[in-house]
Amino acid sequence: MKKMNLDISSPTDGNVIKLEQVNDSVFSSEMMGQGFGVVPSNGKVVAPIDGKIVMVADTKHAIGIESKQGVELLIHMGIDTVNLKGEPFEVLISEDDTVKMGQPIANINLDILREKAIDNTIITLVTNSDLIDHRLSIKTGVVERGQVVANVALKQSLNTEMINQDEKLGMSVLEAVGGKDNITGLVHCATRLRFTLRDFDMPNDQKVGDIPGVLGVARAGGQYQVIVGQNVPKVYTAIMNLIGDVAATKTTSVNENKKWFSKLLDLITGIFTPVLPAITGAAMIKTLLIILVLCHVLTARSQTYIMLSFVGDTAFTFLPIFLAYTASKKFGLNPFIGMVLGAMLLHPSWTALVTANKSIHLFSFLPVTLASYGSTVIPIILIIWIASYVDRIADKLSPEAIKFFMQPFLTLLIMVPIAFVFVGPLGFLIGKGLGAIITAIQTNAVWVLPLLFGILAPIFIMTGMHYAVTIPLVLTSISTQGFDMLGIGYLVSNIAQGAAALAVGQASKNTKMKALAFSSGLTALLGITEPALYGVNLKLKKPFIAVMIGGGIGGLIGGIFGVKRMTFAPTGLTTLPVFIDPQNSMNFVWTLVGASLAFIFSYIITLTMVKHDKKLQKQINND
Repeated sequence: MKKMNLDISSPTDGNVIKLEQVNDSVFSSEMMGQGFGVVPSNGKVVAPIDGKIVMVADTKHAIGIESKQGVELLIHMGIDTVNLKGEPFEVLISEDDTVKMGQPIANINLDILREKAIDNTIITLVTNSDLIDHRLSIKTGVVERGQVVANVALKQSLNTEMINQDEKLGMSVLEAVGGKDNITGLVHCATRLRFTLRDFDMPNDQKVGDIPGVLGVARAGGQYQVIVGQNVPKVYTAIMNLIGDVAATKTTSVNENKKWFSKLLDLITGIFTPVLPAITGAAMIKTLLIILVLCHVLTARSQTYIMLSFVGDTAFTFLPIFLAYTASKKFGLNPFIGMVLGAMLLHPSWTALVTANKSIHLFSFLPVTLASYGSTVIPIILIIWIASYVDRIADKLSPEAIKFFMQPFLTLLIMVPIAFVFVGPLGFLIGKGLGAIITAIQTNAVWVLPLLFGILAPIFIMTGMHYAVTIPLVLTSISTQGFDMLGIGYLVSNIAQGAAALAVGQASKNTKMKALAFSSGLTALLGITEPALYGVNLKLKKPFIAVMIGGGIGGLIGGIFGVKRMTFAPTGLTTLPVFIDPQNSMNFVWTLVGASLAFIFSYIITLTMVKHDKKLQKQINND
């Protein structure tokens, strides 16, 4: 086949990042196609390619362009900006317009996004990436709008005369989500059909995702979201023609409390999730050192141990800097200004002042509270939040001619007393108080947290709270005590999840179910539970009950015997060494006991339920 190439330029001035760095799982997982993000330095947006405008979202936050070769490009301006109803956007083109690379197509009021704490990253996607010959070649870093940053190698020139199958796709999706009677509301954004359903358990995510034309499925914000790409308006129209006024008259927004709660979870998750690879990698280095010392391969005084040890400590020691970067992106502050604010809390001169423990007054009259901010999480998040507002004020006060240096100067100068005198100490006290509460629970009712998380971990995962709730608690516990006791709860829950799925696989006579259950069960044992949770146990319901019982029993045993996770890492069979305590060999033994009991009880209960439940037998044996 003849291969063709197409250059894609940056749609705006700013910093080009890889798609995996975008704080939205639908984009970062490449569910909608390959591409890149740009953190904009201004609100001017231009066409990344020559082509025809094939879609302009009603809410103005997304634009679709098709090249003459048939490449479909989506420019999505900001994360979750569909809810703004077009307020920050000025679209300069219309559908069916022909545009040239670098031609202005939209303007964004970035101040509005900052005020609403919305991520302003502009995502550019090739939505028909299956027709690309190999992965996009992307140039990251600071660029100007119109500068080429990616190249598409096509298998062949694409045929743009596509058969219209929107009605067929609409009928398939409608049936898969439970039909007309299960829909109470339907809206759409640039790429997703957003259903409000009476029964959210009715749709099978895997079956919906397998429908030709469906790119993926997401459950978020009280909505069941089916991702179909840029032709979503046509599919939406097809579905509305089938269901009539039922959904049209009941297309309501999600309850405001749910919106607020969902935004809070998204905020916390967006701040902590990107730093997990660094924390996990460093934690595993520390775990490796424990094993090497116990096996007498290294001594704690060896040069190799000393070097690897400080590398392992680095992620936790400088955690405020990492969180400053991610929090800045969520709150709309320049990430590098945020990193300066994080780094100043860890500067050697500040550390020396804290160690000296002598009274300090800023500007001779403001008393400074001496606090060590290494490994802390709450102070820097509060500081960045306040700084995002200070930066907006500095932006308005700075004349355009000198704004380049005046705005960051004012932001940093104002934030010094705010951070060291007020917000930093407040965050330190909050973190200290949270640590004291965790310590009190672990001292007086040591079994409570492992038991609760052993039972409820799957529910936290289902609601998206597993990062938002647990990571701040775990990092606070590790920074104040050197260990955490939530880890054993998640470990036994993951093991129970895998055991239940494996039991279903053993009992099933259906080839597809058996393959799904065995594969997802094994991945759950390794710490990745979503395939087993959504694909098997939750869908069948009763195995999910077995998971909670098995996890509860394992968590109770781990709690009674005070099992500690010595450093942060995902919990599964491959990361069991994080439970090795050099000072207490029984810590690891009771870890194995708790995990084994979780597996045994979950496995046996699931098999027993299958044996005595004819309906469950039918579910796992039929296609």
